[in-house]
Amino acid sequence: MSSTELPVSPRPRTPPKTPSDLITGDWLVGTVTRGGSGPCYGLITDDGVEHALYGTDSAELVEHTRIRVRVAPLELRISCGPGQHWRIVQAELIR
Repeated sequence: MSSTELPVSPRPRTPPKTPSDLITGDWLVGTVTRGGSGPCYGLITDDGVEHALYGTDSAELVEHTRIRVRVAPLELRISCGPGQHWRIVQAELIR
């Protein structure tokens, strides 16, 4: 038998004060599920995640079209339907 001691993992630190997975701005690609002239829209991304989008400067988004949309955290207390809520920064139609 060896007299070598096994390493001990350090004690975990305290949890972060802010979410470590917070997205501050990102692009989403998917299919419009709730369209119209706004300000609320629905989007399902290619990985199957549902998003609720809010945008007052967006053009009309047509249901079943594919878009690429840059989003930021939604700062208003408004419900735009089911899914993760975002503010639209920029939207582009994918052809």
